[in-house]
Amino acid sequence: NPLSTISSTIQTQDIKNVPFEEWSTRMVVQWLKRTELDPLVGVFQENLVDGKMLVEIIKDPENSFDELGITLSFVRRRLKKELAILTNTFTTTSTISSSSSQSSQ
Repeated sequence: NPLSTISSTIQTQDIKNVPFEEWSTRMVVQWLKRTELDPLVGVFQENLVDGKMLVEIIKDPENSFDELGITLSFVRRRLKKELAILTNTFTTTSTISSSSSQSSQ
């Protein structure tokens, strides 16, 4: 079935190849599982948290956590840490990509 093939391709798309700002809710859930933040999967799915919403969470984590109902302080700290790693990883990658493309011109 061609439709199921397309669907499985989308489901298995590697989140490392897509800037997190463009992630779907499914990709955000994949990231949560990879970072062992599985307990947050339900909350993120219910609230349809995608890449654009992750950007908002990064900008204002405390209010975002309150709105999402994430109350446990150790979970908040862990999520903040993973968001910082995510931001640094993509910032570093995009910086390297843009500087290497400029030097090849």
